[in-house]
Amino acid sequence: MATTSRGHYVIHVRNTTPLLIGWYDPVKADYLGIRPTEIKGLWNWWARAFIAGAMYDLGLLKGESSRDILLKPSSRETKIINFITGKIMGLGFAGEGESEASRFTISVEPMKPIYPKTYRDDYQRIKLLSLGGRRIEGFAPRLSFRLVVSKRVSKYKFEEDTALNILLVSLLLTGIGKGGRRGLGSLDITSQNIIREKDLGGFIEKIYSNCLEIVEKFRDGHYRELPKLSLDSAKSSKEDNPPPLPCISKKIIRGIPISRILLVKGLEFKQIHNFFVRTERCRVLTGSSICRDQLRESHYAWVLGLPRELGKTRKTGYVLESKNITRRASPVIVTYHELENVFGEGAYVTILVSGDWPTRLTWIGAGRRPIEINVDNLIDAYRVAFNELSNYLAKLNASMQTIWPR
Repeated sequence: MATTSRGHYVIHVRNTTPLLIGWYDPVKADYLGIRPTEIKGLWNWWARAFIAGAMYDLGLLKGESSRDILLKPSSRETKIINFITGKIMGLGFAGEGESEASRFTISVEPMKPIYPKTYRDDYQRIKLLSLGGRRIEGFAPRLSFRLVVSKRVSKYKFEEDTALNILLVSLLLTGIGKGGRRGLGSLDITSQNIIREKDLGGFIEKIYSNCLEIVEKFRDGHYRELPKLSLDSAKSSKEDNPPPLPCISKKIIRGIPISRILLVKGLEFKQIHNFFVRTERCRVLTGSSICRDQLRESHYAWVLGLPRELGKTRKTGYVLESKNITRRASPVIVTYHELENVFGEGAYVTILVSGDWPTRLTWIGAGRRPIEINVDNLIDAYRVAFNELSNYLAKLNASMQTIWPR
């Protein structure tokens, strides 16, 4: 039976990098700065990543292959992940006869009036958005916002508390708005009344352990008042297959951690942002803007993410061969934090290995090169990308440590 809850949580955040939130016109800035829907989207994504990681580590998630996608979760696996995050952790669930609204509400307000500024070519993501002479509106760093999260009702306190903890992690590890995976829209949490933790690695470990417990309880039929969804063991599948979607996992396959969260110190935001720009990466690695770095030499640069097709304007690079796949977001997520952040300063780099990649690409450069993606070269591509990142940071004299897993 649901009971009324007085849960009222306040989180103060401040953006450390330009904040690009589109409005009715994508090049215009949303006058609110941050909308609750943005926060809810990140929150749900990370909750699914934690639950999927727990399922994968318990041998309960293996995915399936198709002609166009190397691995993807089955429809039953997808439903179970959404069922746990939505109906048990309280983030809302959509399903025939089983729909349930989120038990949480979010409101966001700027601490003082905010006004957009115009950006043209300051950062890589903005350069892409401003092709054709367009000017992009956004908000300059160091604007403060107040997030209020309220719990309407409570059904499972432990699970709902775990969801709230995931909300904090999602704000720390992913930027808001356009270019959020490249560090734009990074948010410092300057104060909050949810936890007292200061060690982000230990905090993530606690969330991971809680999610293992939630999945085990679900598997064992603990939530008896909910419809039963069977969890089939995936232990008979190949042990060295990656998960079918990005997740927070402790597994290591072929020497590569499925999930890795790094803390990088001793560099400016633009330096970590520019790792994803080949000319800038070459400049740091070799002193020249033109080079054949490891990613170019091996034709593995696709592992940094595949953008949407640009029609006839796309003359070079990696082209998707399937009409059913329009893009593949980067598995490397960057945020940048300053001293005011309650978990400390530095850049967080999250690398998530998963099998949800297209099976076929074409590289167009000096000729055309067909690329078949399988588990072997997928893992190798991640290995090369991590080595390239390590070399890049070393050239910048930046320090790097793994904060999770330990």
